[in-house]
Amino acid sequence: MDIKPGEFGSIYGIEVSMYEYICYTTVRQEKEALGVYIRHDMDSDWARRKVIRGFLSV
Repeated sequence: MDIKPGEFGSIYGIEVSMYEYICYTTVRQEKEALGVYIRHDMDSDWARRKVIRGFLSV
């Protein structure tokens, strides 16, 4: 995890791994996508990896 100045001005942000981001996301579409995969396979770790692969392929 890194804390550093943002791209614009003196706003600081915390960079986390994609896995951590997916675990704690508050974006509705991302939570819904994760929920779909979890309901389909019942394995939250597999679901997180599937959503991350989707992000990286865009």
